[in-house]
Amino acid sequence: MITTQIMAARPLAHEDAWQREETSGRIAWWFCQGYFRKQNGPPTNFVICLFHGYDFDENDKSHNYLFIALTEPGLPEQRLTCRVDQVFIDTFHKELATGKINLGILDRFMAEAILKEATEYGLPGHFELAAPPSIDNTSGWHIQWDDFRLIWKGSRINFHFKEPKAQGQIHFELSSENPALDLTTMDIPRLENTSYITFPRMKLRGLMGGDTITGQAWFDYQDTDPSEIVLEKCGKQSRLIGWEWFAFNFEDGSDWLLQQYRDMKTKEVLDKYAVIVQPGKPPLIIRDFIAEPLSHWVSPFRHIRYPIAWRIHIPQQAAEIEFFPDSPDREIPMIGYMRAVWEGDGEVKGNWQQREIKGRGHVELSGYGYIFDFKQYTKVFVERVDALIEDFFPRQLDENSLESFVGRPVWQHDPETLTEALSAPVWDLLDRGGKHWRPMLGLFLLETLGVPTEPYEALLANVIELNHTGALIIDDIEDESLIRRGEECVHLRYGTDVAINAGTVLYFIPYLILTKDLGLTERQLVELYRIVISFQIKAHFGQGMDIAWTKKMSGKWLRNKIRNGFSKQILEMYSMKTGAATQGTAEAACVIAGAESPVRKAYSDFGRIFGVSFQIVDDVLNFSGSLHWTKRKGEDLEAGKPTWIIVRALELLKTEDQERLIAILCDPEARNDPLCLKEGVSLVAKSGALEQGRRLAREMLEQEWRNFSLYAPVSEAKTMLRMLVTGLLSFDEDY
Repeated sequence: MITTQIMAARPLAHEDAWQREETSGRIAWWFCQGYFRKQNGPPTNFVICLFHGYDFDENDKSHNYLFIALTEPGLPEQRLTCRVDQVFIDTFHKELATGKINLGILDRFMAEAILKEATEYGLPGHFELAAPPSIDNTSGWHIQWDDFRLIWKGSRINFHFKEPKAQGQIHFELSSENPALDLTTMDIPRLENTSYITFPRMKLRGLMGGDTITGQAWFDYQDTDPSEIVLEKCGKQSRLIGWEWFAFNFEDGSDWLLQQYRDMKTKEVLDKYAVIVQPGKPPLIIRDFIAEPLSHWVSPFRHIRYPIAWRIHIPQQAAEIEFFPDSPDREIPMIGYMRAVWEGDGEVKGNWQQREIKGRGHVELSGYGYIFDFKQYTKVFVERVDALIEDFFPRQLDENSLESFVGRPVWQHDPETLTEALSAPVWDLLDRGGKHWRPMLGLFLLETLGVPTEPYEALLANVIELNHTGALIIDDIEDESLIRRGEECVHLRYGTDVAINAGTVLYFIPYLILTKDLGLTERQLVELYRIVISFQIKAHFGQGMDIAWTKKMSGKWLRNKIRNGFSKQILEMYSMKTGAATQGTAEAACVIAGAESPVRKAYSDFGRIFGVSFQIVDDVLNFSGSLHWTKRKGEDLEAGKPTWIIVRALELLKTEDQERLIAILCDPEARNDPLCLKEGVSLVAKSGALEQGRRLAREMLEQEWRNFSLYAPVSEAKTMLRMLVTGLLSFDEDY
């Protein structure tokens, strides 16, 4: 019988400022990966892992998570069982109640979205919520969790479980002729307070349904303090630890285990080790190796970038080996901030001490799903949107691009002139940066409906972002603006005539993508055309109201408007000028997904309300003095624009202050006087309108989110959508 004891902490093998703070909590897990096959049948790869978190101070508060993944050759999808107990959800409630929601290091909006979605709406459909398992280690290990059973005595381990996404039962026994490796005794970094037992090569024999199965497996057991391999603290600082874990079984009978730990925020490698086991020889302990990723894969729904193929060089052993996975899509969902891990099998081959070796391998990638910073997370979207736009509307127009836009020439095109007149001003503005949250909104909305975005990403990216860019160019002309994204406006740099033409082109040219084969029906295409025409009409009606109000600005007119519900009319204008685009985006996602009418209405309402809420927040931020705010403080007041915040301030101020703000707002000379403008900004702040705006935007979104959630199923995409919209309404100018 293998007995495991929790080891007393030993001094660290390295010296640095991060002296780990031990906790009363522990994490144990039983991990098994390998393959089995029926007689003369193809192999089925499998991964099984049971996590058991417990606390010495609260023995009845353990939390558990189980995943089982089966993959067959030639099939891209894996079959999954993911099971969690209620205590996990209870810990989320506790974190929300205490306000300790992001471990002091993760993006706070991501953390809040994960916790709130789980506690308010439950878990995504691929998770099973079950009562806690029975775990007994009085005589070996005996674990029972519904249909899952693990029994471990000595060098024999039995698994029994229901086949994922099927009704059959699978039972197998693992046996090993070699004793287990106890890595705890090998003075390995980050295992100072850990029990780590591994059987690298075990024979597998059992039954799948009524058929005999045979195969091979690798089995691990660990019991550790989370401060060693999950969350490391130093005073008020924290860092989350992740790793790459490599398990290789070579045809020469040698088994290799390599692992390197990273600070997942900086990606700095903190510790590493390798163990090589050869038949009849003591294990080799290696302190250093070089692991270089050869290729990456981005998961389609979580958008996590994993390094899935590797080259490993061990100078001490004159070894260089490469691992290539059988399939890239081997992501497994996790509960909480980690979001997912990657568990992939594949071929491994290379050279070791001047001889060729080959075999099978398994790689585990943990911690790559953490989101530390929203901007960093969205960087992959921003870069993708830019690439899609450039692919459709290139910086340098040529004969081919012009032919795709306007057809073959009757006489002769002039690509150089059209580049100067169209591409140059457009890309000048695009290159100044932008959050690209509007295309992201569309992509997340489509994913909440269960539709992969890749076939439609060019449509969403170009229609949404190019339409928005065109609107910015035209709006700046109409508003006589000077600055856009920190530089002079396009019409000031290229001329009003060029700017009007370029901006107008962007209203129409993206719709050419609808003429391509998108796999949509004629009815869907017609409905998408209807949506874009409707949103353009509404947006221009809203802009018309905004322009007319600004031109009519006078004390008498303004007082009359305030007496007759002007602030409500402004919200209606916002629903057209700003909300129409986000509403249209939501409706387009529903059309592409083929959603039913009630779903479409819920999505449409959410899109409109979010657009209005965002505009209110934009009004609030217009009075911000943050260095991150790229417009001038009080720019709306300076321009004489009756925004909701300004009008609400007039409604709230007492007569004397109200009249003074009206005088400043209606007098161009006063608005352009720095002292008067500063006084006006102070009056708006004094009124309490900024606080009301913050509260209104938040309450509108929260109420609409509850309705939206009746129709949008719980999913990773919905959680990320919540992170996006709450972050954008956070009043954090740098979000």
